Amino acid sequence: MLLLETQIPMLRIAIQERRTAEDNARMRLEEFEALDEKDLKLNNKSNVIKPA
Repeated sequence: MLLLETQIPMLRIAIQERRTAEDNARMRLEEFEALDEKDLKLNNKSNVIKPA
């Protein structure tokens, strides 16, 4: 049984091999935007929590 940290990259590679370069670029952009949005939410939370 593989750890989830190992399975996810392996699945990503398997999916990418079946996609076109344009599809791969779109998928990476979506992942990046999701991470960027998550970071923005974390930054907003930390700004609320900051002591005066």
